Amino acid sequence: MSRDDASVDQHSSSAAKIAVSAFAGYERAVFPFPSNLVAKGFIAVDIEEVIPQLSVHYLLLDFGGRGIELLPSNDWMAERTSC
Repeated sequence: MSRDDASVDQHSSSAAKIAVSAFAGYERAVFPFPSNLVAKGFIAVDIEEVIPQLSVHYLLLDFGGRGIELLPSNDWMAERTSC
């Protein structure tokens, strides 16, 4: 692999992008409850949660998203149509 090829691979925008995130929460909820069923007249609930997330973004179809690099042509079409 030449040095030019390595630099193109490093800056390629079609490489997968990975993002990791997490959401965590804690909540204490108190609900009224009939006092003939519960002596205190309410119930309390502690809610804890952790939600991890992993997302991968990858360019599957390129509709001009990466840009285009035009290579110099040898004008074979111009030679054919000039006759």
